Amino acid sequence: AGYLERLKLVEDRLAVTNAFVTGDRFTIADIPIGVEVSRWSCAMERWARDAAEGVAPPPPTMPAVPGLEGFFRRLQARSAFVDGCLTPEREHFGLPALGGQGELAAIFGRGR
Repeated sequence: AGYLERLKLVEDRLAVTNAFVTGDRFTIADIPIGVEVSRWSCAMERWARDAAEGVAPPPPTMPAVPGLEGFFRRLQARSAFVDGCLTPEREHFGLPALGGQGELAAIFGRGR
């Protein structure tokens, strides 16, 4: 299965739990999914910025993923996730740091 098909499995699971992968509490199961969503979100934001500057083709349209969007917001409320995962990913992709308390990265670079 391709990347989007695997994301659909997680999206379907989050539609059931309405919170995290295994239920209403953060567990170790959320870490690899969170890392992957963070990485892809930063990559897509970089791609969109490069496309806007005319140095890359437009990025593909990503499907609506409301469960993953909520999951990504909940992860960003965890300082350990921001400090240990999201901030290093943003630095790796040459993206600006998030502005401060309350500013969230958009899933898959949407709206940035």
